[in-house]
Amino acid sequence: MKILMFGRGVISTLYGWAFANAGHEVEYFVRPARLKQYGETVDVEIYDARSKRAKKQVVETLPTKLITTLDDDHDFDLIIVSVSHHSFAAAAKYLAPRLSNATLLIFNNFWDDPLKAAHDFPADQVVYGFPQGGGGFPNGKLRGLLMGAVMFGSFNPKFNSREIETRTLFEQAGFKISEQADIRGWLWVHFIFNGGMHIEQILAGSGAAVFQYAKHRKNVILNSRELLPLLKARGVDFKLHRSEITLMKLPAWIGSGLLWAGWKFYKPLKIMVESHSNPQDVLTTCEVLLDYAKEQNIATPRLERAVKMGRELG
Repeated sequence: MKILMFGRGVISTLYGWAFANAGHEVEYFVRPARLKQYGETVDVEIYDARSKRAKKQVVETLPTKLITTLDDDHDFDLIIVSVSHHSFAAAAKYLAPRLSNATLLIFNNFWDDPLKAAHDFPADQVVYGFPQGGGGFPNGKLRGLLMGAVMFGSFNPKFNSREIETRTLFEQAGFKISEQADIRGWLWVHFIFNGGMHIEQILAGSGAAVFQYAKHRKNVILNSRELLPLLKARGVDFKLHRSEITLMKLPAWIGSGLLWAGWKFYKPLKIMVESHSNPQDVLTTCEVLLDYAKEQNIATPRLERAVKMGRELG
C-alpha cells in the first residue's frame, strides 16, 4: 500500500516507521521550509510494545521520503493525518481538494465534533482512529513509545470497505484493534483528561514533574474532575466511558498512586513523558477548554489559573 503521512511529527514518524517495516511505501508531506531541516533520514529510538516476542527498544536511522506538494491525481491509497487539534483545520483545507481516491484516516484528537471537523471530505472516504503512543524529538532524534493497540471508531451502522481495509492494514502491521462504540465521546473524554494533565504541566513546569511529585499527581485528578461538567454540557454518556471517567472521580490520593505506579514501573511512560516537547499544544488545549467553559458559564478556576500562567510564561 502507498501511504502518505501528513507531517513528520511524532505520531506520523512512529507509525510511518511501523508501516515501512511492514513493507509499505511511506512518504511524508511537509512544508517546504521543513525540507532542509528534516533531511532524508531521522534517527529513532522507539519502544515498540506491539509484540512480546519482538525487540522492544529499537535504535536505528529511518529513511524518510519527504514531499512538499500533493498533486490532484496522486496515487496514494491512504493518507493519515495526525496533527495538533489546533492545526487540523489548516490540514483539512489543504487536503480536501486533493484527496482524490485515497482513504483519509483522521488519527488525532478534537474538541470540535469530528464530523464537523471533517465536513469538507467525502464521508465514505473518511476513517476515524486514535494513536496509542507519543514522545518527542530531543536534539532532533525521535524518542518515543509505540503501543500495541490502536483505537478505532465509526459513525456508520456497519463498517464500509475503507474502514475494514484500514483496520486490516494495522492488524497486518502487528497492531491490535480496540473499537470505541462512541468514538466522539471517547475523544472528548480523552481531551478532558489531557486538559487535566496539561493544567498541571503548566503549573509544575514539565510533564516529568507532574509524575514525580505527589501534589501534582493529586492535582491532575482534581483538575480533570473540575472539567467533567464540560463533558456533561457536551452530552457525553458517562456510562459508555465508565473506566475513563472513574479515574477522574477517584479520591485524589488513589489516583495519585495509580499515576505514580505507572511512572515507576512502566518505563515506556517515562520515555513518552520525558520526550514530549510541545508547549504550544499544552497551552492551546487549556485555552480551548477555557473558552468552552466560559461559553457554558461553567466555573473552572484551576483551568483559568493555568491559562493565565501559561500566557505569562509564553
